[in-house]
Amino acid sequence: GLAARIAAVAAAAATPSDVQPAVRAALEADGFTVDRLVVDLALPGEEPPPVLADLPLAPQLAPLVVLALDGLDAELIDPMMARGELPTLSRLAGTARGTLEPLKPLISPLLWTSIATGLRPEKHGILDFFETSGADTVTPVTSASRRVPALWNLLSAAGRTTAVLGWWATFPAEPVRGVVVSDRASAQLFGQAADSLRRPGTIFPPSRAGELERFVVEDAGIPDAELARYLHLEPAVIAGRRATGRSGDPVVQLVRLLASTRTYLGLAGHLLTADRPDALLLYIEGTDTIGHLFAPYHPPRSAWIPAAEFAAYRDAVSTFYRDLDGWLGELLALAPGATVVVMTDHGFAWGADRPREGSDTRLATAAWWHRDRAEFWVSGPGARPGGRGEGTLLDIAPTLLRLLGLPVGDEMPGQALEWAIDRPPVPSVAWARRLPRAQAARVETSREESEAFLANLTALGYLGGGERPTGEAEARVTPRAEMNLGTALMEQGDVAGAVAAFRRAVAADPDDAGAHNKLALALQESGEDAEAMSEFRRGLDLARHDHQREAAWLGLGILLGEAGRLREADETLGRGIAALPGSFILHSTRSGVQQQLGDADGVLRSLEAAHRIRPDDVKTLNLLGAVYAQRGRVAEAAPLWRRSLELNPEQPQIRQFLAMAQAPQ
Repeated sequence: GLAARIAAVAAAAATPSDVQPAVRAALEADGFTVDRLVVDLALPGEEPPPVLADLPLAPQLAPLVVLALDGLDAELIDPMMARGELPTLSRLAGTARGTLEPLKPLISPLLWTSIATGLRPEKHGILDFFETSGADTVTPVTSASRRVPALWNLLSAAGRTTAVLGWWATFPAEPVRGVVVSDRASAQLFGQAADSLRRPGTIFPPSRAGELERFVVEDAGIPDAELARYLHLEPAVIAGRRATGRSGDPVVQLVRLLASTRTYLGLAGHLLTADRPDALLLYIEGTDTIGHLFAPYHPPRSAWIPAAEFAAYRDAVSTFYRDLDGWLGELLALAPGATVVVMTDHGFAWGADRPREGSDTRLATAAWWHRDRAEFWVSGPGARPGGRGEGTLLDIAPTLLRLLGLPVGDEMPGQALEWAIDRPPVPSVAWARRLPRAQAARVETSREESEAFLANLTALGYLGGGERPTGEAEARVTPRAEMNLGTALMEQGDVAGAVAAFRRAVAADPDDAGAHNKLALALQESGEDAEAMSEFRRGLDLARHDHQREAAWLGLGILLGEAGRLREADETLGRGIAALPGSFILHSTRSGVQQQLGDADGVLRSLEAAHRIRPDDVKTLNLLGAVYAQRGRVAEAAPLWRRSLELNPEQPQIRQFLAMAQAPQ
């Protein structure tokens, strides 16, 4: 019968990915018209999750391709698109495009898990780059820390097929109706070997490792000649530096970035053609990493960047983005007619607000480069033409579920972005109750993988040199996770919960200035000013870099000012400025204190200093213009207000001031 014929065809297929086209061809040869064919093929122990009955579902208009590009920022790509350098991204941005507010803190594992679950970090449980796993052993974060189902679990429960590639905290890979290639296949973060896909937990189903490993690009697969397109260095210098294998060398990191990016793109292309999944979710780390490596050298040159380093690295970022645009175009050519979503978790500082510090291997500087603005674009079937709008990161999961015809979870605080998509809703369900989170299988992380992860995070500025994660094994969290939890709770207005989390972070690592500063901010919010002041002073004593010192000086100045101790506040901020003369926020805050003191000359000096540091800060332009006008220096006020209006035209009062300043006297 038909069933026996299908079974025979499937058994004769050379690889699992050959089964679907072979069965389709056999059915069509027998006269059947095949509109859609889903093949559940599993070896013993690789069975996909069961399909839930009675789920409210709507038809899916087209396959969904999600391009999750970490750190993508309009400040970089919009000028490149305007110059015609990024044709693929330009096309994808042309239908529905908006901006989303990220969650705090701007740490990738937390944010990408919130995107995948629709829930905040304190709900989904991923709170750090690391977790503890028995005997006080700290390892890179895994899917075992996630407490709730993710999009790929929901898709599988609805009977839809999926391919997930590179997503943060997907190791060990979970059973799905489709394929998961976890973040542990990344040369960029974990190191890589030819057999990386065969390591337990790296992919699901594991039986496909042999089929997929031909798409793994090892470091040696990136030739020196390709690096020379990115780096203006002598060939012998490139060869010598990459041969060291030092994680702190940007040449070595660039090799790993390219190998990892091409690995996941190659895997995605194969799965699009071989599996034709209902949804493919592809995460690319390289769009963020290229910034941490080379943003300090991207044009225009900052005054503190040595000329030789600028000349060597100035084209690395633009070259990567142009290459990636071409690679994405080739990938999407394999999915004609698909709905394509481009998204990111946060932005990146590319303009005048770039931090002076690069991704220093001695200090944890990476998050300073992240901007609290995320991109979200939809094109293809289901996209709303001309859609423009805003939202939050928590709106992404409901929007993707609406595109897929799946119900949104009752527990999800976000909502589908109506400005971006034109698809009807289906009744929501309680996913947490219908699909309780099963305990993920534990797979041991090798010491080599942990050390490679630690070294690469340090090289990219996520950890300081000599800083090693520690934590309580029974809690599965680290002190940094407590810090991140506290930050998330503060954003939610749970000040008491934030104070408790920051206290745990301080208790676990009493020498962390950042933990003391965070605790001080939470205490200040809860009205415990005396203890907050003590914590800021402790943070100042322990500070290892200028951002920590700045936060402590600022906190002390604000506390004293709010207590009515204006003279002390002015003197404190002055001492902070003496130590950190390039701090915009200290000069700006001091001008407000001096205004209350009636120190007009001090206000002028502070605002002029702030303007020299950030010449395009709109508030400073407006205030300094007002001070000049009050002193009769209208000719100096007018260009400041004119520039302010160029940056933000929606300021009717400033426009009126400018008109008055330009009127004939």
